[in-house]
Amino acid sequence: MKKVFSFGLLIAAMTLIAFPSCKGDKKVTGVKLSETTKSIVVGGEFVLTAIVTPTDAANKAVTWSTDKPTVATVENGKVKGIAVGEATITVTTKDGNKTDKCKVTVTKKPIAVTGVTLSAEEKMLKVGSEFTLTATVAPSNATNKEVTWTSDKADIATVDNNGKVKGVKEGDAIITVTTKDGEKKATCKVTVFSTVKTDILWFAYRGNLGVEGKHFYTIILTDKGMVSGGKIVKDGRGYYITICSDAPKSATDFTPRMGTYKMGQPKQFEPMFIVNHK
Repeated sequence: MKKVFSFGLLIAAMTLIAFPSCKGDKKVTGVKLSETTKSIVVGGEFVLTAIVTPTDAANKAVTWSTDKPTVATVENGKVKGIAVGEATITVTTKDGNKTDKCKVTVTKKPIAVTGVTLSAEEKMLKVGSEFTLTATVAPSNATNKEVTWTSDKADIATVDNNGKVKGVKEGDAIITVTTKDGEKKATCKVTVFSTVKTDILWFAYRGNLGVEGKHFYTIILTDKGMVSGGKIVKDGRGYYITICSDAPKSATDFTPRMGTYKMGQPKQFEPMFIVNHK
């Protein structure tokens, strides 16, 4: 029995030598990463997957490395952004040293918009006149500071993409600025008027200013009252304007006619009109 058992072991050993495991013959022929390029922010992470071929290779173990660990690190395929810059992540198979790479670009973490304010919350505007609103986005280092402008009543006051507002006709309109990041908003109430009624603080007769037969005065209005839709509204203490009025009453009395002066059309030089130089 002892001889028979020994002979059987010998046969088994020979069989193992003659017919080696097929699995042991499967060598790695390549490796492929799930990403070849990737952009992340500082502090951001993502996971790379390494696909070893053939799928039934005997040894599918891999190692990971980065050429710039100060920019991006990698551990078991998990990549983390450390600082702004570019780094190359490399995977290497233990069998055959096959490699693949992923270029990682690390950018600054976006700074979100927290609010927006306007240079004016209320504004008086003559028909046909313009002014520009300035939008200040907070924080000052926000990544995306773009804004859009709208008017709730474009027939009264319009606004362009740069915040320039123009009075169209009497009435009230709300100008709104909206940030593209976060849709933060701020508004300005615009009252458009066409007539000025006020007391004169100071005036000076200017002669005809080159317009034959006309008489012009420069005046300073105090606490001016501007009429919009029949309602008196005020804005400021001093306001310089040029008016067209009657000839001086005498050689010593240069007082312009008192009353209501309306905004004139461009180059409309008639008594009781405010001069519009446009």
